[in-house]
Amino acid sequence: MRVVFETLWARPDDGWAISSRAYARAMALAGIDVRLLSNRPHGELDPEVLAEVPRRMRLPVTEYFKHDAYVFSTPLGGPRAMAEAETFQKLERCRAPRIFYTMFERLSVQPALAAVMDRLEGVWVPCTANLERLRAAGSTNATRVPYPHFPDDPYLSLPPPRSEPTTFLWVGRWERRKAPHNVLRAFMRAFGPGEAKLILKTNGEHAQDPTYLSVWDTVTTNLGGRWTRAAVAEDVSVITDKLSRRQMVALMGEADVYVSASRGEGLDLSCYFAKLAGRTVVTTDSGGPRDFLGEGDFLVPAKGEYPMEEYAWLWGPGAKVIDYDLGDLVTAMVRARGRTPRRSDMGKFSAKSVAGVFREWFETMER
Repeated sequence: MRVVFETLWARPDDGWAISSRAYARAMALAGIDVRLLSNRPHGELDPEVLAEVPRRMRLPVTEYFKHDAYVFSTPLGGPRAMAEAETFQKLERCRAPRIFYTMFERLSVQPALAAVMDRLEGVWVPCTANLERLRAAGSTNATRVPYPHFPDDPYLSLPPPRSEPTTFLWVGRWERRKAPHNVLRAFMRAFGPGEAKLILKTNGEHAQDPTYLSVWDTVTTNLGGRWTRAAVAEDVSVITDKLSRRQMVALMGEADVYVSASRGEGLDLSCYFAKLAGRTVVTTDSGGPRDFLGEGDFLVPAKGEYPMEEYAWLWGPGAKVIDYDLGDLVTAMVRARGRTPRRSDMGKFSAKSVAGVFREWFETMER
């Protein structure tokens, strides 16, 4: 079985690219001759990316080979965005089976989009929430393929966190959907100065949305009581520098609790890596994380919907994600501060297990 997998796999620190590389490696483990085709020029490839993708699995941007199946990966926009990009028109010109791999953060999928996807032979999604939302839209050919980890994953080898948790970590883009301002607000309500530490790792203090407050503007609006600007500077660290994979792993090693306040996730790799590292996770019920949480983690329940107008250009009008009570996030962080972290059973996400999912899927197609 020879498979072309077209994806933005060459980007070093993008969740989409990271997951695509991992899926390709799991497919190869299943005995599938998979080749990664980037729909953008490779340019100067990051050494960490090259280490994950053997040369025989890389295809130049202009080179295709005779294939038995074609996989295309891209964010799932709304019907208009997908039509303008000619995503499915391109796939339908390929030899069957044609597979669409996607993850998405929003609460629902338009039935018209599900109907177009049903003309393909398969749709792969990484989490249960994606699968449920596709089926609710009428999709009949979606399959959940868990995100795989490999024995050499550096997060697996981290030492255990402290038995008395003190340090919280958040990682992500500084944007409204990720809601880091809620992590900061919840931390300042849950603890007093000197009681805990918070590390915020982001790509910068401002999102593209100019109405979204910077990190220090968020601090200023929440100061009061013992929380002075000096106290915040002592207990809250903000890292905006670009870090290598090795440095990101080391950062997770400093943490006892990983916290997410996201309003929508297609997978949430940071939560996933935290579970590989044996950290306690506090997260909102925003999609992907519910699949890999274990005993001792905290899932903040979704309560209602939150409009995400800045995504209307991609998802379509009326785009919404989850809403939740900040007080529930505060409570979960307080409880996590007093609980000894423990590892989850991540065996069902092992590369060997996921390779079996791929092997079964293609065997079914061949029959």
